Amino acid sequence: MSWMNERCRPSRLALTLMLALSAGGAAHAQSGEVLEEIIVTAEKRSGVADRIGMSIAAFGGEALETMRVTDTKDLVQMVPGFTAADSVAGTPIYTLRGIGFNTPNLSATSPVGVYLNDTALAYPFMTQQMAFDLARVEVLKGPQGTLYGRNTTGGLIKYVTANPGDSYEGALTAGYGNYQSFTMQGHVSAPLSETLGLRLAFTAENSDKGWQKSVTRDERLGEKDRLAGRATLQWKPEGGLVATLRSSFWRDRSDTQAPQAIYYLPENPAGALDAALITPSLLLDAKNSQADWVPADHPGSRSFSGQRPPYRMNADFQGHALDLEYAFDNGLLLNSSTAYNRVTRDDMIDANGAPVETLSYQPRGHVNSFSQELRLSGEAERLSWTLGSYYAHDDIFEGMTAWLDDFSTVGVLRAVGATVPNAYLPGQIAEGLRVDEAVADMKTDSYSLFGSGQYELTEALKLTLGARYNVDRTAFDGCTRDVGNNTAPIWNTVVAGVLAGVPANIQPGGCITFNETMTALADTVHDRLREDNLSWRAGLDWTLSDDTLLYGTISRGYKSGGFPVIAANTSRQLLPVRQEEVTSYEMGTKLRLLDGVLRTNLAAYYSDYRDKQVFGVLTDPLFRTLERVLNVPKSEIWGLEADVSWRLAAGLTARAAASWMQTKVLDYEGFDQFGNAVDFRGSAFPYSPEWQVNAGLDHVTDLSADLSLRSTLSLSYQSRSHGDFQDLPYYSVKSRALIDGGLTLMGPGERWTAGIWVRNLFNEEYWTSVNYGRDMFSRTAGMPRTYGVNLGWKFV
Repeated sequence: MSWMNERCRPSRLALTLMLALSAGGAAHAQSGEVLEEIIVTAEKRSGVADRIGMSIAAFGGEALETMRVTDTKDLVQMVPGFTAADSVAGTPIYTLRGIGFNTPNLSATSPVGVYLNDTALAYPFMTQQMAFDLARVEVLKGPQGTLYGRNTTGGLIKYVTANPGDSYEGALTAGYGNYQSFTMQGHVSAPLSETLGLRLAFTAENSDKGWQKSVTRDERLGEKDRLAGRATLQWKPEGGLVATLRSSFWRDRSDTQAPQAIYYLPENPAGALDAALITPSLLLDAKNSQADWVPADHPGSRSFSGQRPPYRMNADFQGHALDLEYAFDNGLLLNSSTAYNRVTRDDMIDANGAPVETLSYQPRGHVNSFSQELRLSGEAERLSWTLGSYYAHDDIFEGMTAWLDDFSTVGVLRAVGATVPNAYLPGQIAEGLRVDEAVADMKTDSYSLFGSGQYELTEALKLTLGARYNVDRTAFDGCTRDVGNNTAPIWNTVVAGVLAGVPANIQPGGCITFNETMTALADTVHDRLREDNLSWRAGLDWTLSDDTLLYGTISRGYKSGGFPVIAANTSRQLLPVRQEEVTSYEMGTKLRLLDGVLRTNLAAYYSDYRDKQVFGVLTDPLFRTLERVLNVPKSEIWGLEADVSWRLAAGLTARAAASWMQTKVLDYEGFDQFGNAVDFRGSAFPYSPEWQVNAGLDHVTDLSADLSLRSTLSLSYQSRSHGDFQDLPYYSVKSRALIDGGLTLMGPGERWTAGIWVRNLFNEEYWTSVNYGRDMFSRTAGMPRTYGVNLGWKFV
């Protein structure tokens, strides 16, 4: 948006927000309304968010619906310090307070944990399409490794679903928007007996017109076909038992998003493509809707390399959880949570943003995840405590097929292969190495024991101590292999036979990964990783009055190590990454002012970051650089956060939140994508903007005795960042300010609603991530302006 330059945006935004808030200050005394307190379960027991000594962003189900939050990525517009991006293979990358893991792998866990009630959705690909029919969402910032044990060095996002009620009720909402988009969501809740209740919910989204337009031909991508549902059965017999069985699913058959190509820098200039094929697709200055991708008929008829699938998702998730709670007569509370989650994918993704096949990915695989948690908690006169155990077992297969027909190095290898006497047909050499595939089977086990206690030192002072001992084990078997006898002709003829000088006897479907010294083929790589750690937390809460809380915490958390699934020329690329460690120091205050109509939270934190996990590169004699996972020995993060909610007048509420953050690498030497040795000391982290601001106004006014009107306006701002440690033009992510809004007409008791909405009102041109993939730098564009209408009905 041209009305804000890069340097002045944060200060202008802050001034705008202060003016908006102060405009209603005179009216608050007459409103007679106070802000609603949000009850959370951040400490595995119910409590008021404003009375808990940690940084929590919590939003109720109505607020999430008003803001049209339908996916974890949508929380960016509500939670400063949180960013969401896409990897080169389409897996979500969540970053909170600068802590994230940029990985393309389905099998990689995130340092930002996502929970559905008490169940960990340990793999980010599982977390899509979860934000519907919710009671609330809680975002806990900083390490949460004592009560939540699955890789929560950055924090966690907890979705709390709605439960069945004591009476029959339901709702249905239908909508239509641009790009011929149809949406529908609804729920029904009914008591089946005096002790048994059932709730069913669903959400669906379809669009028949793709929002992305090719810049070189009359084609579109972006059609959507998504469906998700949830069933909750809750039993409350007499005697203190509550049993809740939940089953969830989602499926996605949408088009995958094409990136925007921005730089063509062939790894091997001798195999570079004609610039005329690339230049029309380079989109340094482009609209969000513009992109390009490999057409379906490229490269035409092939006899030996097969047909590339269409660019579409084929992903499914199912999750089942049984939560048991039993209250003993003596006040003890026993909780059990048993869960099974399964996610599968077989997608096709363009990774270069041009009508040539330098790189397209076909990620596929499945994760079967079982977990069991058992907790016992109680309260004494001044002490509340929790003890528990946790076990998880994950069974994983992942395959990553790369389509490389126009990759410059492949062109050179084919040319060399044509000059070497061999047993293959000329066409097999001419089409060789169009595809290869990285595959891995993994089994992981996680065991932990944990405990937490809160002791009231005085009436105003409370001490919190917690710890968790955790053991993680991973077994890995994987390699890169031939696909359909397409990779082997080049590998046997040129790579193994000529360049490496090893026996050229790779069979169809066989492994092509060399040992570390490239003196022999390694065949399948077998490796094991065992790690243990002790997470802990210590905090002091000082309640100065009913309206003022001061707190300070020191906490340490870990993210387990793991193995990559990547195209591995040598087994050295498949070495595991070590567990990372974050020690965080935080001080903050939570205030309720002006008789409860104004609420504000302030926090300052410092994080000592050891062995940060990153997807880096190593040099390779054949492909210049190839990926591997690495540890950054030492880094640090400083930050300040503030949020305010104000009931300006009857029916008028304002909210504003901001974060300022500095991330810095203190010790890390490695290589860039061009094979140059780089000392990364002083570099900032990827996808960690210095400033983030979120703000909104919500106004409900009565038009008559039976009609009311709700109007909403929200702003989401991020300062510039970058997609890699190097702040180079290739990886730049420019700043953005997005404005959303809506108007909803509501009938008596909100029994019916009719509304209009818009997202990205001013059609801001922005992108969320930047990636490199074989010869090409490209970026993932944000959505252009979208708008639509909704009609809703409630049944009571």
